Amino acid sequence: MWSFYKGFKNETVENTPQISLVLDFGNSFIKTGVFKGDVLIQKNNDITLDQLPDYFSKIQPERTMISSVSIDEVNIMKKIDSSYKFTFLNSHTPLPIQLNYKTTNTLGSDRIAGAAGAYKLWKGQNTLILDAGTCLTYDFIDKNGVYQGGAISPGIAMKFKALHNYTASLPLLEKTDEITLTGKSTEESILSGVINGTCAEITEIIRMYQNKLPDLQLAICGGDAFYLSKRLQIDHIVEPDLVLFGLKYILDNNA
Repeated sequence: MWSFYKGFKNETVENTPQISLVLDFGNSFIKTGVFKGDVLIQKNNDITLDQLPDYFSKIQPERTMISSVSIDEVNIMKKIDSSYKFTFLNSHTPLPIQLNYKTTNTLGSDRIAGAAGAYKLWKGQNTLILDAGTCLTYDFIDKNGVYQGGAISPGIAMKFKALHNYTASLPLLEKTDEITLTGKSTEESILSGVINGTCAEITEIIRMYQNKLPDLQLAICGGDAFYLSKRLQIDHIVEPDLVLFGLKYILDNNA
């Protein structure tokens, strides 16, 4: 039902040996990717803001692309030596895709990067990207490279926290592999509602898209990508590093 895609097509380290660094400041983690040419040679999701100076010193990137939905550019720049060449992804950054979106100034840079990555990897294919992280974001990029928008809903951890924080007695749970359809306890009922409900949401949304676009493919990325992949009974591709590939593609477009 699913396949795992990794890397850009038909390109090797020897063709373009330049060292590029991409950083994705998300709601929960700072994710980094080091590319040699078009090959992702190292990735990380446990770098902190205070560790950035040492990290840059170790990697010595020739160029860097930064996307952030959680920390403003000013505070990030305070941590980076000005001798490094870097670019921030924002509403003014030239893109290799087109945006058909009403409020581009509020569009998350991670969503833009995911769409760009999908267009780079699967050019000519209508693709719905599901980024399963703090939020579930759905982003549709058509076969012509036009980003058409999408949807945002709470992610798995956020749903668990909401049930705990907005009720008097429901416990705070985390995802597990043991999920039943009909819960026989409060814990099992929460797990069924959150996990099965999330999978039902995803399945129905892709069905609605495919009713209009039968050739549409689903690509899943983000921290919960593999967890959800095991539970979805629909064809899809898993590329957990899609945002990193998208940032690299945008960086190439600004070289």
